[in-house]
Amino acid sequence: IITFFTKSIIECLLFIIFYTFLRIFSYGLHASSSLACWLTTIPIYVGGSLLIKYITLPKYAILAIWIIYIIFVIMWAPADTKKRPLIREKRRRILKTESIIICLIYLLLIIFINSRLIINAIFFSMILEGICICPLTYKITKNPFNNYNNYLKEHGLN
Repeated sequence: IITFFTKSIIECLLFIIFYTFLRIFSYGLHASSSLACWLTTIPIYVGGSLLIKYITLPKYAILAIWIIYIIFVIMWAPADTKKRPLIREKRRRILKTESIIICLIYLLLIIFINSRLIINAIFFSMILEGICICPLTYKITKNPFNNYNNYLKEHGLN
């Protein structure tokens, strides 16, 4: 509704689509309650949509963020949560591989697509997902990181 009034519905949809493909495979931090989710998601999607619409960044800056993001993916994806630990090593490897494939597809889009909106949507979705899988974000929000290790230890499976 808010993006309708800010005339940024297309930007919001692009942002959600590109972010979702990162999130599906890289996972990441979740809000602790529905209210917290709404209070963070609304400003992120609306603000992100407006940034996508009005900000133009040089391709080298976007490529630099892509490099940082793929390093994050290689180091930390998939980032599980306490409620949903990824206890199977094979599943974690598959998700990491799929995350890297999505990153490579996004790189090709960044290089070969001339749509500022698509490139910006990819850029801001990588920033948001990078924040969501970063251990520092888990620490700041007082959430445990690498929850599969904690689960395995708690259940004597390590």
